[in-house]
Amino acid sequence: MCFQPCAPQALTETAYISLQVLVYALITFFMLQLAPTPALFFYVLALIWFSCVVQYATAQALVHVTPGMYLATTLLSVLSMLQGLVGGFTRPLPATHQVITL
Repeated sequence: MCFQPCAPQALTETAYISLQVLVYALITFFMLQLAPTPALFFYVLALIWFSCVVQYATAQALVHVTPGMYLATTLLSVLSMLQGLVGGFTRPLPATHQVITL
């Protein structure tokens, strides 16, 4: 197994992730009708960015730890499904038409 410096790859991926998260956060923020305050927007942006970076770091770690790309992809799929399953057990907010503020 050959380990190469991954700093250029991490910088490139961070730029891509940041751009994708910015677009996704803009759409999600207004679609969820959250209170239009800068503090809440940057909180949502940071939350989405952090979750994407953690997913990317987990994928990179699995690629370096497992013997093959197929196994890493399978394990990442299982972890993503478990994350969705655990997220489904959280209790959602009551369905009201109130504006959520931070």
